[in-house]
Amino acid sequence: MKRGEIVDVFWKDIVTLRVDTVAQIALLIPFLVAIPIALLFGFSLSSPDSFFNILIMALCFGVMLLPILIRWHDMLLIASLNMPIMVFFLPGQPQLWMLMVFVSMVMTAVSGGLSRNIDPNASSRKTKGTRGIIWSLVAIVTVVVITALSRGGIGSHAFGSDTYGARKYLPLLFGAMVFFVTSRLNIPANRKWHVVIFYFGGYLLLCMSNLIYMAGPSFYWLFYIFPSDFASAQAFMDNGMGIVRMSGIAFGMMGVVYVMLARYGIKGIMDMKYAWRLIVFVVVAGLSTLGGFRSLLALLAIIFIVQFYYEGLFRTYLFPVFAVIVLLILVGTIAFIGKLPLSVQRTLSFLPVPINAAARESADSSTEWRFRMWKVLWDEVPNYLVLGKGYRIDPSDLALFEWARVTNGGHFEDYEESMAVGNYHSGPFSVLLSFGIPGVLAVLFFWGAGIKMLRENLTRGSPEMRSINITLLSCFVGRVIYFLLVFGDLSGDLPVFCGLLGVSVALNKSEMLRLETA
Repeated sequence: MKRGEIVDVFWKDIVTLRVDTVAQIALLIPFLVAIPIALLFGFSLSSPDSFFNILIMALCFGVMLLPILIRWHDMLLIASLNMPIMVFFLPGQPQLWMLMVFVSMVMTAVSGGLSRNIDPNASSRKTKGTRGIIWSLVAIVTVVVITALSRGGIGSHAFGSDTYGARKYLPLLFGAMVFFVTSRLNIPANRKWHVVIFYFGGYLLLCMSNLIYMAGPSFYWLFYIFPSDFASAQAFMDNGMGIVRMSGIAFGMMGVVYVMLARYGIKGIMDMKYAWRLIVFVVVAGLSTLGGFRSLLALLAIIFIVQFYYEGLFRTYLFPVFAVIVLLILVGTIAFIGKLPLSVQRTLSFLPVPINAAARESADSSTEWRFRMWKVLWDEVPNYLVLGKGYRIDPSDLALFEWARVTNGGHFEDYEESMAVGNYHSGPFSVLLSFGIPGVLAVLFFWGAGIKMLRENLTRGSPEMRSINITLLSCFVGRVIYFLLVFGDLSGDLPVFCGLLGVSVALNKSEMLRLETA
């Protein structure tokens, strides 16, 4: 062998050795990462009740889930928007959708717009519809921040603040971020139905609160994850304190309603070739009355009528068919109304028919309670026209209410505590009193820009997206009407509005860009 050949073989062996060494080191990296995580996790399990150890376990899970978050954070974000899941190990127990909004923002910033589901030019392209929504959200956030700073800041009991209010401020601020994050997603056409099902299907988890309670104490640990509000109300009623109302199941059924409207449309639901669709829809709508909420039935009716209009069915044969079906359901319900559960009778108490006295009294007292509170609130409106009162809560006021309730040591109206925490049970009051006329103008601007964009997506979008676009538009318009006339709270409703708009932009992204460049 010649000298040059010997040198070549020598260097080839060296290079091969280096490659093999690097490959072996690469195989060791997962073990080098996993072993410290396993040690930390095992140490944390020794005292699972410690907040610090719970936080360590959460960080370990976060590291292990990082590959999933990097690849699927967009779908996880959309799925979490309507899920009632709490992140119990974080201070204040924020909802999961807030955490996913933050995670998606970080992922988007780190990826620099190079992720497979992020449009790299999305930040530079703005259609007229999205531009109006962006400016309106900027206006809302500006009003909220100015009001919060002028009224004592954003206090949080979880961080030892002397005042409360973060539980209502944060959903507003994170709700505005929902649109910015979801609108950047570029959903492929073959995944559009996955998005619709994940987005609306999150409502079904509202049923968990009632189901956990009915399953018994062995499952109560799940209340760390799912809010116990509906279960607490059910337990209170089970102890003979009123009508048993399955509130979580009632609200959860709305997810099935939305999915069916988006998938089949009203025309498809009423197609007698597939009679099971109408049967399922009626059964699900009936289950939504188990909560005893007349307002929920009103929301369902409003969205259904709005979608009926946008599908152009008022001038077709389906209108008289629909009228006959509704009439038959009403007649059958009235005939057996006395045998229905009290919660269902309470939901139908607006009908001029004889129902159980307890259900009638419960419904009438609720209405009378609201009108008495609204009368007092109306007198306060002039004081907050320019600068709203915000969401600041003095904990001493809550302590006084609690003391008076336990010791019967003071008298106060039954609506005063609700007023103190900003639960006005009225959409207009939740905006006008909290953020004044500037807040009202910003919200009206937001609604107008949102409806305009949704209508453009419907009229100019692809035929394959028509059913979905009609449902998104109907839900948005229906919830605006519901907010104004029936019930609403800006803190809780803004994330819902922004979610509908953001999902619409993500689903119609390719069509919108085509129109923009045409």
